[in-house]
Amino acid sequence: MPYCRDDHRGRVESYRSGESRDLCNRKHDVLRPVVRGVRKSDPRKGPKLEHRDRSSVRSNKESYRGNSTLAYIEYHHPKAFLDDNSSSASTDDRRSVVSDLEEGECSSSEDSEPYIDQVYNDFRRHKTLSKVLESPVVRADVHRRKYHWGRESEDQFDRKLEYVDRMLSHMYEVYDTVTAYSIGMLPPGTIIYYLKPFTLGLDQDDMGWGTARAGPPGSTARVHLKGRFGVVVNRYSQHLKVAETYTFRGKGLKEAKPYWCWDEYIGFQFPEETPDLEDSTERPLEVASTCCDWDPKSVVHLLTDTISLSSQIMIAGSITSDSLARLRTMIAKL
Repeated sequence: MPYCRDDHRGRVESYRSGESRDLCNRKHDVLRPVVRGVRKSDPRKGPKLEHRDRSSVRSNKESYRGNSTLAYIEYHHPKAFLDDNSSSASTDDRRSVVSDLEEGECSSSEDSEPYIDQVYNDFRRHKTLSKVLESPVVRADVHRRKYHWGRESEDQFDRKLEYVDRMLSHMYEVYDTVTAYSIGMLPPGTIIYYLKPFTLGLDQDDMGWGTARAGPPGSTARVHLKGRFGVVVNRYSQHLKVAETYTFRGKGLKEAKPYWCWDEYIGFQFPEETPDLEDSTERPLEVASTCCDWDPKSVVHLLTDTISLSSQIMIAGSITSDSLARLRTMIAKL
């Protein structure tokens, strides 16, 4: 059901209803934008999209192209997005529209708002979207969103895992993307989930569907790709310094590692839970917020790694500022 913003009256009006409206009332449902062009001369599609500052729109390099169209945003439930029964439009048509959106362009630069402004102007999303999307750093990187949004981005993750499915819903609802497209979205203290490949040694068994051989003929090695949680310790212009988390296949630190290794790890304390000091020698890091559950035996490794946005990063939550300060101190002392 398309919506457009009428700034003269300061409200959003609905111009068409249907079964898709019911999708928005289900628990954990999130909305995904699809931009459709509507001719100015067509009075059936509602009032003209107005702007408070047309000059800023004209000067914005990421404003949308076109000669005679207005931008309207239609929302679909993610799981129904490519379902032929969810809309009268064909799958090919929808993918074509998504392609236009991912390129960050949908209509006239004079008569349409920048993408982020359009999303914020929808009344149902205004209270859920993160304010970080308004920061200059994130706005400057919005052209990268096309590489971090849509079905192809989703398919990089194992949707059968409940915590992955919840993170995907969280990313759509709060950040309107699948994975982070700007370093500005990932401040220190953020708990993230990302894809990490690593080489398997000759003494290690294959680890299921994520294991494959890579390299030129005659000189291949086994490589495994898995999703991993981590905590952002520091942020740089194009990279993140991350303290990775481990569960040791659910065994926990005490069972998996000898005691002389324990000083290299620190556990988590989740809200309203009693601190568990059994699997580390330090007071656990306090979790300030989380959008999903993960293994309570998770511990943070104090030997950090460096990743970039190509690791396909989703946001799972955050630790408290006090815990971030302690984490940085422990890393520096190690």
